[in-house]
Amino acid sequence: MKPLLAIALLALTGCGSLDNEPLRFGVIRGQLLNTDSAALVAVVGRDDLVTQPDLEGRFELKPVPLGPAELLVVINAREARRITVEVGAASVVELGEVTPAPSAHFEVYVDAPGGQRVNGGTVALLATPFIGTIRGFEDEAEFRVPPGCYDALVTVAGLGTQTVSGCVEAGLTLEKIVTMLEPDGSPGREGCPVSGCQGLLVCQADRSCR
Repeated sequence: MKPLLAIALLALTGCGSLDNEPLRFGVIRGQLLNTDSAALVAVVGRDDLVTQPDLEGRFELKPVPLGPAELLVVINAREARRITVEVGAASVVELGEVTPAPSAHFEVYVDAPGGQRVNGGTVALLATPFIGTIRGFEDEAEFRVPPGCYDALVTVAGLGTQTVSGCVEAGLTLEKIVTMLEPDGSPGREGCPVSGCQGLLVCQADRSCR
């Protein structure tokens, strides 16, 4: 009977009846101190692996794929850091209390070409859960983030999209000014028929403001 049992188990494994899914993932746990409403923990590049700590600052991320995982940890408006951990099969990575570190301040301003108006838009830091809004001309999207390098995708109605990159250091502020492109017929860059014009300027047939 033993050889038959071994053959049966092998057949089940080959057909996928034995579930090995839990062995492909792990769990990350820890605790943040002195949190506020901005607190979160996220795995870089994974929109589905984002969580906020509970009232006692405890958090859990799962299921985290095997291998190295870089965490973005925001404790409060003044403290944030990055942590790299190694996740093993069906393992629980216990971080304990996360040591705080000064956050960085990343600001993105949007400028419109040719007198066009910025009616509002969004700024998304790619591979992170951070998204900011822009309400109008000379407004900015502000982010309190862990120190490091980020790619920001700027989207403004009528003016299309632009990407800007920057590296921010702990305790410092980095300002980036993004000038949206002139309309050229590309999708999303419709010009002043959508964006409108600043002040007393008038939208012309060529979609510019004069």
